[in-house]
Amino acid sequence: MALARFMVRNVEHAPAVFVTDRYGNQQRQAPVWSATARPIWLGRNSASETLGERSSGLESEWLAFSDDVQWPIVAADQLRLDGQIYEVDGSPHVAWTPHGAHHLEIPLRLVEG
Repeated sequence: MALARFMVRNVEHAPAVFVTDRYGNQQRQAPVWSATARPIWLGRNSASETLGERSSGLESEWLAFSDDVQWPIVAADQLRLDGQIYEVDGSPHVAWTPHGAHHLEIPLRLVEG
C-alpha cells in the first residue's frame, strides 16, 4: 500500500532563522515561506488549555507524516496549513521498514489564543 495516497494536505515550509540582537539575545526572523507546497498527512495527538494572568489559549500537539524522507526540516522550523502556523517541536525522524526508509514523522505544536 502506497503511503502517498494518504498525503492529502499541502503545507508550506519556513526554515527557522535566528539572529542575535545587540544585547546578545536570539530573535526569530520573520518566516520566509517556500514556494513549493509539500504533501503531508496530519493528525492531532493531544490538546490542553493554557490559563494565565494575561491570556488563555489552546496548545495542541500534532504529528505530520511525509513520504519525502530527505526533507531538510528541523526543530523550530514552521509549517503553514489553512492559515495556521505549526512549529516543529523536536527532531523529525525517519520510520524504517526491512526494505529501507518508509516515511518521515514530524512532531508539531500549535498554540492558539
